[in-house]
Amino acid sequence: MDDLEIVEFCKKVNLISRRDIDKTVIVVLRSVLSMGYPVGSTELARISGLHRLTCRYHLERLKDFGLLDEENGKYKMHFSSIREYVVYRRNEMLAMFREVEEIAKRMDEEFSGVWGEDDEQRGKKRKRKKRERLFAKW
Repeated sequence: MDDLEIVEFCKKVNLISRRDIDKTVIVVLRSVLSMGYPVGSTELARISGLHRLTCRYHLERLKDFGLLDEENGKYKMHFSSIREYVVYRRNEMLAMFREVEEIAKRMDEEFSGVWGEDDEQRGKKRKRKKRERLFAKW
């Protein structure tokens, strides 16, 4: 696999930040994936040629992102494969979208008829409601 595919993956999942203009997160991710055992930032820096703090920064980001676990300063993959991670994130996002869809449905019910109408339609609706209230008193 070439780095372009890893770059594409990282872009799609928003792992490449504005701060990472030289895409060092790619070096860190590729290194962790290829090592096959838990690695600390010092060892990773020695192997990759990156500064130790750069390695630590990206290891922490990858951990926060859910790709890595950390124990006693050593980082390893949380999932057995990148695909497993993607499936997990997809299911997590689908559940979140179902919740958001339900909230949106309730919002639409509460605010139905307010958006998507022009001023004339809203005016007619107000007049009709006013008449209905007037006649409801009789």
